Amino acid sequence: MAVPTRPAVSAIEKFPVMAHPVIVTDVFDMKLRGLKTVTALEVGTMSEDVKAAIDYRYEAGQAFATTPYKSLHVNGVVTFPVTAVEFRVRIWFKNQNDIDLSYIVVRWKMSDKRTVRGTYAEIDEAVSRTGG
Repeated sequence: MAVPTRPAVSAIEKFPVMAHPVIVTDVFDMKLRGLKTVTALEVGTMSEDVKAAIDYRYEAGQAFATTPYKSLHVNGVVTFPVTAVEFRVRIWFKNQNDIDLSYIVVRWKMSDKRTVRGTYAEIDEAVSRTGG
């Protein structure tokens, strides 16, 4: 079941010239340590030529791997079948003067139900490891 989540935006990666700024969310795990599959992102933006990627890892101490960047569909959706334990979302903008971001919805499903006792459908937002 897809449950929208709202990861907190933690940083804007800064490049020397800021030719293509990237907004990166904080780490989130949907309050479940089992494997989850992120199926899609819905990004609320009016900016043009926006791309998204997902950082993912299987254990807290590991380095993140990153999917290739994909362009958003005209309705702001991009599909990502990525399975892992922890995630971060990356939003790439073509121009630093055209950054408009209203929201990010992460569509996901539980892949590994070994750690679930009861229902997990009530979890409605992601919680960062640092922000609680």
